[in-house]
Amino acid sequence: MLNLNLKNTPFHERTSALCQPQNWRKWAGYFVVGSYEHVLDREYWAIRNSAALIDVSPLIKYVIKGKDAAALLHRVTTRDVHKMKVGQVAYTGWCDEEGKMIDDGTISRLEEQTFRMTAAEPNLRWLMMNAVGGAQFPRTEHAQGVEQSYRETRGRVEILPFDDEQDQGR
Repeated sequence: MLNLNLKNTPFHERTSALCQPQNWRKWAGYFVVGSYEHVLDREYWAIRNSAALIDVSPLIKYVIKGKDAAALLHRVTTRDVHKMKVGQVAYTGWCDEEGKMIDDGTISRLEEQTFRMTAAEPNLRWLMMNAVGGAQFPRTEHAQGVEQSYRETRGRVEILPFDDEQDQGR
């Protein structure tokens, strides 16, 4: 018997009651709803034109902090991070130096020099490679496709995985 050790999100009880087709998927170690209705049209158009319910608990979260944190995020995203106020959350795409889309997610400005960034896929190594200062970085360790928790300090920018349980008050 295959044991996947998938976790339920905090919203599992609520979302499972709404999941009519029982369409489930694995996402970043979680067991989540794939769709809520048998026909996807209403969900598709709701997301684009009004509102939809999506449990984003499995999103990978990073904290980027330090005096050059805003400069790093401004360089790798399509958002002018310097204009963000403390407490503001903004959706943005992440691009490489040629403008190719790497991922998308949100950036939250938690404090003047502290940001939280979300991603659907693990991108810690990519963020570190783009950190201001451009130093060499160690190989990223993987466990079931999810990056292990560790921090890398470059003196002016610190990038670390966000700890949901430790930082629930934010």
